[in-house]
Amino acid sequence: MNNVNLIGRFGKDPETVTRKGSNGDFESLMSSIAVNSNDKKDESYWIDIHAMGKTAENIAKYFKKGDRIGINGELTNYKDKNGITRYSVKVNNFDFIEKKEGK
Repeated sequence: MNNVNLIGRFGKDPETVTRKGSNGDFESLMSSIAVNSNDKKDESYWIDIHAMGKTAENIAKYFKKGDRIGINGELTNYKDKNGITRYSVKVNNFDFIEKKEGK
């Protein structure tokens, strides 16, 4: 079973881009969140996430830099433009955890 659960904060405002697919255009989101290390309080891991369609639109609409999000998804990999294998989490579901103060 490929199941990933994360809670983290956005390092910048998430944004969507419109992509062309076989069934028409759709929204796509590539971003990253900071997830605290269990071992060290002051250390974070930056995890790449991606979402498509309504999920991408809703994340971009309701979340901003510093907001905390809960993600359920799948670990995926892809080759970047230099042929290096990269890993990210495909978002299947998300939860609102906390808005950054002052927003």
